Amino acid sequence: MKDESLNYKPFEAKDIFRILGFNKNRLWYLVHAYHLLEPEIEASSGTGKSNKFSRNNLLELMLIKELSRCGLGLNAIKSIKKSFEKESRLLVEEAKKSKADIRNIYDRAFLEPPIGLRIARSFDWFEVSVAEWRPAPLSNKDDEEVLKYNSYIMINISTLAGHLKERLSKV
Repeated sequence: MKDESLNYKPFEAKDIFRILGFNKNRLWYLVHAYHLLEPEIEASSGTGKSNKFSRNNLLELMLIKELSRCGLGLNAIKSIKKSFEKESRLLVEEAKKSKADIRNIYDRAFLEPPIGLRIARSFDWFEVSVAEWRPAPLSNKDDEEVLKYNSYIMINISTLAGHLKERLSKV
């Protein structure tokens, strides 16, 4: 399957469970209760209807999962995700100049150079920044997904996108 077609292929809850391990109840909770994710292809519109998620939605879910693994609650994740999408507008605009089909930061994550998310944290606030991925000086790996330190977290969004592409190629 071509990479371009994967971006527009609809994924349902059963697909997401098979690919990422999110069960349908947790997915419903993230979409309807916490509004952390909005189905990019089609939102369910009644009983018996199912949400249709995009490849970018799957990448968002991977990001949510990594932030949760770092010990962050859903309210903090929602705040970080909102800041991440806001802060990433410049990278998206730069990418649009060379690639026509870039709508958001999740599209941009599948391109080179790799991008990362840096979250500086204090007791009750987060500072979010997005930039090209450069591993921390103490790290000897360029492709680590998450680097967790005392005062900040760095997440390599492009590596997450690469892992997602691998998983989707096996489907």
